[in-house]
Amino acid sequence: DSLTVLLTTPFIFTQSGVLIFFLALLGAANHPAFIIAILEIMVLRWIARDRINIKHLFLAIVGSGVGYASVKLFLHTFDIEIVSRLDFMQFMNIGEWSRMNLEILPTSLFSLFNIQWLALFVCVFMFYKKDRLFYSTTTIILLLNYGMVFFTLDTTRVYSLLSWGVLFVCIFHSYKLARSAQVENPSHLKQFSQALILIGILSIFAPRYFSWAGEIHAAPFFEWIGKLIH
Repeated sequence: DSLTVLLTTPFIFTQSGVLIFFLALLGAANHPAFIIAILEIMVLRWIARDRINIKHLFLAIVGSGVGYASVKLFLHTFDIEIVSRLDFMQFMNIGEWSRMNLEILPTSLFSLFNIQWLALFVCVFMFYKKDRLFYSTTTIILLLNYGMVFFTLDTTRVYSLLSWGVLFVCIFHSYKLARSAQVENPSHLKQFSQALILIGILSIFAPRYFSWAGEIHAAPFFEWIGKLIH
């Protein structure tokens, strides 16, 4: 997961076709969720007119295909069988998946972004009218991602891998819109920055937990901080 996040991060900023291709290759070989995550990021950057064009999308798709195919070839060569996500979904019927998710739905939904849900709401509330296509697409992508993790046991983990980049692209695009609107509404940038600072402070005290197999578990965040200090 750490490598997946590390390889995903440059896609939020880069416009280098070569870097996009090789990072896509490495990331796809590491985790299939990476492929979905980077394509969503790049689609949003394209809509946001953030120096992304069809060439970059093509290189990301080709790089991901090569990386994914290389893993498949490796598994086939050494006759290694693994259970795919699609196969895993069939281990339980739709009723069992629904019961597992719906019994803890509000708590599970909060765990997906935790207090950072507020950042998303602020972005949409303040800037939706300035770029309806971007924020509508962001909302659709996040809903589709939840539809995918509905059929997983590690709900919070997989959703985070798929969606954290989408959230950051949304925040950065909102910041750019706030800066561009300074002439007509100087308070927008200040209000947006203050909201992000407040959310950042609140995140220190927010409960840290994750959803796993229809149950809520506390995340060992503070224990990890303690070990880091000592």
